[in-house]
Amino acid sequence: MALEIMKNIIEAERQADEIRQNAQKEAESIKSQAETKSFEILSQVKRNAKAEEKSLIEKAIEGTKDNVSQILKEADEKCNEIKYSAELKMAQAVEAVARKVVGEDGNS
Repeated sequence: MALEIMKNIIEAERQADEIRQNAQKEAESIKSQAETKSFEILSQVKRNAKAEEKSLIEKAIEGTKDNVSQILKEADEKCNEIKYSAELKMAQAVEAVARKVVGEDGNS
């Protein structure tokens, strides 16, 4: 009877060791899966952030196009005004020089 009890104890210890080893393997597997999953999640978050960054930059650029167009239009108009004013002043200057050279009455 004592021998039977000893066999049961030894068998219970063996089963406990086996359960412990299986639990250790399962814990390592869970840890490995968690690390892999966290890497995948982090990679996805980085990709999403990059895509969001690109989208925001594109929206910002698109939003400034009208403003840039308006600034260019105003600059072009101002350049035309300056050019017209310069041409007008040039004509007046030529006329003034001609009057001085030729004289007011047209005689030299």
